[in-house]
Amino acid sequence: MGVRSRRRRQRAALVAGLIVLTIAIGGCARLAALGPAPTPAACGLVFDETRCEVVTLAAAVALDIDPGDIVTLEIMPEPTPEVLADGSVILQVRSGGPPLDVRVQLRDGTFRLHTLHCGGIASGYDPPCMAEPHLRAASMTRDGYRDIPCVGEPPAGCATPQPAIQADAAADAEPIAIDALEVPVDREGPHEVPIGRGSLPNGILTEAAFELVDAWPDGLIILDGSVFLDVRSLEPDGTPFDNYYLHGWRDGVERIEAFLVFTADHIEPGAVLRIRDVVVR
Repeated sequence: MGVRSRRRRQRAALVAGLIVLTIAIGGCARLAALGPAPTPAACGLVFDETRCEVVTLAAAVALDIDPGDIVTLEIMPEPTPEVLADGSVILQVRSGGPPLDVRVQLRDGTFRLHTLHCGGIASGYDPPCMAEPHLRAASMTRDGYRDIPCVGEPPAGCATPQPAIQADAAADAEPIAIDALEVPVDREGPHEVPIGRGSLPNGILTEAAFELVDAWPDGLIILDGSVFLDVRSLEPDGTPFDNYYLHGWRDGVERIEAFLVFTADHIEPGAVLRIRDVVVR
C-alpha cells in the first residue's frame, strides 16, 4: 500500500455516523426557550485568521474556483431543531464534530455553499476541521508498519517475523541522521524531496522518524495535513517499505534513500518547511 492509498484510507475514516434523538420538551412554549434562529457569521468572528485561510482554500478547491475570486466567507449556523406536531424536538448528536457549512460570495456577486465533513477523527487529522490547524509528521513506522498481514484464518495464515538482524550487517549499515533541515517550497503541487541516503541491516527498517519545527509554517498550506517521511530501496530487486513482514529480509545491507513527501496547496514567497531530528535506521 503506497503513500496515496494510505492517505485515502485515513480520509475514508474521517466521517463518522449521525445519531438522531427525539426529545419531548412540551410544546412550542418550551421551544421558544431555544432562542431565535442563528444567522451566518463572518469567518473571522468564529475562527482565527489561520483557520479561516485554511477553510477558504478548502472551500475553493472543493468548489473548483480560484481562491482569489472569494470576497467573503461565512460560517453557516447549525440547523434549527425540528419541531414535531406533538411538540417533540429533533436534536442531532454526532460522534466527533458537526459538519461545517460555509457560504462564499464571489466577485460576480453570486454565492456558493459547501460542507466540510468534520465528524469522527477529522478534528485531529483534517486542518480545516482543527481548532488550531497543524501538520502531522508521518512515516511508515508510525502507521501500522508492524501490522501482521494474514491470508486465510489466523494464526495459521499470518506472516511470521523476519530472521534476526545479523551482527555484521548491523555493523556495516549506515543509518540516516539529520539534526535539522530547511526545505524551501517555491511552487504549489506535489513534492518529493530527497533528504539523504544510507543502508539498513538485512533490509530491516526499525525506525523512520522526524519532527516538524513549525506546527503550521508561515506562507504554506498543506490541506491534507501530512508531511510524510518515505523510505525507498535503491536495490534493483528492492521492494516497498510498506510493511515489515511483506518487505522481506536480505543478506548484508540494503541501500536506501529517504524522501520528504507532501503537497503544497498554497504558498507565499519565502515559504519554508523546517524539520529536525530525522532518523532512518
